[in-house]
Amino acid sequence: MRERILSEKERAKLKETKELKEKVKELEKRIEKLKGGK
Repeated sequence: MRERILSEKERAKLKETKELKEKVKELEKRIEKLKGGK
């Protein structure tokens, strides 16, 4: 329900934030692998 109140800009921003968080998670996984590989 709350989603409808958000403007298109806010919705796009939320989507970007979500995608960025996922990218950060992926990078953290890669870094852990690199650290563990040594």
